[in-house]
Amino acid sequence: MENNKKSVGKTVLIVALLIVTIAALVLATYAWAKYTSTTDGTATAQVAKWNVNATTGNLTFSKTFTHVVDPNKLAPGTNGSIEAGLDVTGTEVDVKYTVTLVSVENKPTNLKFYSDAEHKTEVSATNGTVATGTIATTDTTKTATKYLYWDWPYESGDDETDTTEGQAAKTMTVTYKIDAVQVQPE
Repeated sequence: MENNKKSVGKTVLIVALLIVTIAALVLATYAWAKYTSTTDGTATAQVAKWNVNATTGNLTFSKTFTHVVDPNKLAPGTNGSIEAGLDVTGTEVDVKYTVTLVSVENKPTNLKFYSDAEHKTEVSATNGTVATGTIATTDTTKTATKYLYWDWPYESGDDETDTTEGQAAKTMTVTYKIDAVQVQPE
């Protein structure tokens, strides 16, 4: 009887294992039978265009001094402006800009630079801010023109220096830069 009990116990154990195995197979088959898929998606966005160019800067005189000073020559008593232009046509972001006087080579000692036509705000001949501004994407005009004004007073109070520099007759070279930066989105 003891063998019979062992045999029945083994049979019950085998039957139980078979039932568990069949149940696992049925559940696994059910899990493998459901719909599944993996798919890819894409998103695109175009980078906003950045197109900033300086236009040719011209040194102009406030008037033509006929019979007194040769045209387009610096001398005590002359004044005028230097045009600094910026063109952002095609740029697709707002642009903030700063025009800065970087250096002046062979500047007559008594010639001064200003950021305004009234000659009230003097600009340093090295790293002096001339103007700042913003051109928005909504602006119809995509250019800006700013001026650096210059003046060599006729009565500078230093005739000897003016005369010495007139005898040397050097060519003055003005270097300015325009820094353009995208305006931070809000």
